[in-house]
Amino acid sequence: HQNSSNNKAVVSTQSTGTKAKVLEFQKVDATIYKHYNKTFWELVEKEEGIHEEVEKFKEYNAMMHDKCVAGKEIGAFNTYQHILTEFGETDFQCKAMSSRVLPFAHLIQKRNQGLRNDGPHQKSYLTLQDLYDVRYGKET
Repeated sequence: HQNSSNNKAVVSTQSTGTKAKVLEFQKVDATIYKHYNKTFWELVEKEEGIHEEVEKFKEYNAMMHDKCVAGKEIGAFNTYQHILTEFGETDFQCKAMSSRVLPFAHLIQKRNQGLRNDGPHQKSYLTLQDLYDVRYGKET
């Protein structure tokens, strides 16, 4: 088969037995996923006002995107990274929303560890500098 990231042929070294096991596991995973996905959406549909809430969220998201994002560029791992507007570079929420998930999660985790340690100089908040450091890979 073809590897879509670089269009080079990929040679499979899996035995026929291994392939069969993987396909069987995939069937089981797909069945479990379909069941819980259906159950989830049945519960969502029962929520009063959910569609209105989703529309409000979409409007807010579009507004924040317009205020924060000037464009996009290819970033780490060939994924898109937002280029922030002048406003976005100084706004905490814009920075937080444009931070990569794993580094941002790590930053939150470190902050929470600081809260648990309750040290005298531990901060319980994130600053623009923290987000800048995460965004540009300068996390300590």
